[in-house]
Amino acid sequence: MKTQLMSLVLFIYSFGLLGQPANMLWQNSLGGSGNEYAYKIFQTPDNGFIVMGHSESNDGDVSENKGNMDYWLVKLNEAGELEWERSYGGSGYEFGYSVINTIDGGYLLGGQSGSADGDVSNNHGMNDAWVVKLDGVGNIQWEKSYGGSLNEYITGMIETTDGGFLFVAPTTSGDGDITNNQGELDYWIIKTDPQGTIEWQKTYGGSESDYSQDVKQTADGGYIVTGMSRSSDGDITNPYGGYDYWVLKLDPMGNMEWQKNYGGSQDDFSLAILVTDDNGYIISGYSKSNNGDVSGNHGGNDYWIVKIDGSGNLQWQKSYGGSDDDLASYITKSNTGGYIISGLTFSDDGDITNNHGERDAWILETDASGNLIWQGCYGGSDIDLANFVVPTLDGNYTFAGYSRSNDGDVSGNHGMHDFWVFKLEGTLSVDEYTAKNIIIYPNPVQGSLHFLSEIPIIEISISNLQGQEVYYKKNSRMSSVNLENLSNGIYILTAKLPEGKKITQKFIKQ
Repeated sequence: MKTQLMSLVLFIYSFGLLGQPANMLWQNSLGGSGNEYAYKIFQTPDNGFIVMGHSESNDGDVSENKGNMDYWLVKLNEAGELEWERSYGGSGYEFGYSVINTIDGGYLLGGQSGSADGDVSNNHGMNDAWVVKLDGVGNIQWEKSYGGSLNEYITGMIETTDGGFLFVAPTTSGDGDITNNQGELDYWIIKTDPQGTIEWQKTYGGSESDYSQDVKQTADGGYIVTGMSRSSDGDITNPYGGYDYWVLKLDPMGNMEWQKNYGGSQDDFSLAILVTDDNGYIISGYSKSNNGDVSGNHGGNDYWIVKIDGSGNLQWQKSYGGSDDDLASYITKSNTGGYIISGLTFSDDGDITNNHGERDAWILETDASGNLIWQGCYGGSDIDLANFVVPTLDGNYTFAGYSRSNDGDVSGNHGMHDFWVFKLEGTLSVDEYTAKNIIIYPNPVQGSLHFLSEIPIIEISISNLQGQEVYYKKNSRMSSVNLENLSNGIYILTAKLPEGKKITQKFIKQ
């Protein structure tokens, strides 16, 4: 009996240790009396945040609505408080889905526009993919519309290592800027120079609907693209049924190197992809399948995470969720070597506990093999979700999505859906050193970056603010690296030490 009781106590303790959700450090609802929807967030050099989405309001926090729905960009300080906001668009509808920090200290916005007035200088027909380049305080430097006579919209974009940009956009057109549409809806890949002029474009797909969603640049200068496809012809081989995750590996000129489907007989929707430390990839989305590549479905749609190697071979997959629908939006690396996944849940069973209402933002952390470490629901009694997560330099995580609640974890709602931004406390690894354990100099740097550390530095990785690795070096012991060929801007340096320890610091290249 005593042994049984002790076993029960140990089980309860272990469950509590692994299952505790992260504490919320702050939250903010931003908007007006209409609807606002936030899709992307990035940390800025001053430790604040840029949040991108769209708004139909012209009151509250929102000023200068140009008509109907506009791109809405919000700048927050480190504590999540509003510093400035700007609206961009014309008299039609603009839907903002993506934003990146650019190397010159400005921003690039992407989404969809149906206007040909106001801030929008051109429209090819119906809705175009619309890109807006801003300086650091939100002033327009240039804008471009890309498309044909039907519909296009940008879902993902990156600044490329040559200083240009690459966009992924589903398209239904086969004219204008688009060539070789395969039928209905295709992946459309657009490569531009730094001023937004098209250098090349490619379409990929089959005779049915193929939606591109996210893109990352790879170490070989090429690109990895994810989305979903329900085609079984054209560029698609070996479909499972319904929609599948569909991943393309492209060379630097956009030519296909390989493509793979992942899924089961039901619908499987991929929304984000991440390059992993082993030069493979991890993909987030959701699935209703429980066959084919998919196992462990809890009912309805589950978060479905897929790990593949550099050639697209499936290494492992995990389903997380409950008996209702659970929809994963984004995945990023955690500061413990695993992953943070954001999205929403309708469930309150299975892997999910303490749902606040109709649907909550559902956040979970896994280890590097996809094993669940903790999960938490955040929100109120109405609709709440987290579309995007960004790790912050202080070891925590900040999320952006939207909310219609004004209770529970949510306060300050202005009416209808608001931008909802919140910050959660991160869990530092026991193997993580603090910044005081290493000195890097000079900072800003022009040529060589030097390290002063009592502990040997065996590996250096440098990433830009979008998480793209731009420099890597491995040695038995390093005291400096030459960064003369690195473009000017702000970077994150990760120094790996013996026994798996690491240090992360920010620096400026001039």
